[in-house]
Amino acid sequence: MQITDKEVYSRLIQKQIQAWKAIRDSADHGKFGDYKADDVKAMLEGVQRFLVENL
Repeated sequence: MQITDKEVYSRLIQKQIQAWKAIRDSADHGKFGDYKADDVKAMLEGVQRFLVENL
């Protein structure tokens, strides 16, 4: 069962989290050309916002 099936957060938020995960994975595997500094900044702001709104 997916966390979205339990309605903890929406499928739209799930897609955003997956996008953040993709940036993180690219960085972890040294694929620095897969993202830009602005992508990382937006990811950090989004994660912080998600935590404030959901914890």
